[in-house]
Amino acid sequence: MESHDAHRIIFFDIPGAWVIYILAALSTAILAYAFYRRTRLWRSGVKDDSFSNLGQKAKAFLYTGLVDGILHRRIMRDPYPGIPHALILWGALLLLFGTAMDVISHYIVEFLHGNTYLAISFLSDLGGVMVLIGVIILAIRRYIKRPDRLDNGLDDGIALALIFYIVLTGFIQEGLRIAYTAALTAPQFDGSLVMSEWAPWSFFG
Repeated sequence: MESHDAHRIIFFDIPGAWVIYILAALSTAILAYAFYRRTRLWRSGVKDDSFSNLGQKAKAFLYTGLVDGILHRRIMRDPYPGIPHALILWGALLLLFGTAMDVISHYIVEFLHGNTYLAISFLSDLGGVMVLIGVIILAIRRYIKRPDRLDNGLDDGIALALIFYIVLTGFIQEGLRIAYTAALTAPQFDGSLVMSEWAPWSFFG
């Protein structure tokens, strides 16, 4: 890889980055336990027939996951809540895709540089913007328009606030990294805003 190729240093050479792996393992364990508890609740009082009609159940699961999950059939039934939910889902999938590409490039085979890196950066920023827009629309609907059929509990607001906070702070970190890198690589710094030539591809950060 040539030095002028667009690229990003994983963890930005921050010492002690190994802590991230510990936090990731703890988060995964908590998530797995939450799913386990929810599954026990769903199955309580119901006869266990998990292994009957596996083919039919798998087909129904895939169909529901594709139509109601990925394609978001709810958009056709009720566009106002359907569209922001779809924005959050598809935006999160783009962020997950960008993270997966980082992991593969860092640990398996290095390929994330040049135009490939710029394209992934653009898609990741696009995904983050989609999530933010979706969260804002849902917050307006729940806590300003307040339709009667929504309970508007505190836990819903906390969930939306946390999603917004996570994505927004990610953009802030990205913006600081871009500004810092641009300042280091600029031939002169005269006090004006210095931007890397790669920065427009991370358009929101």
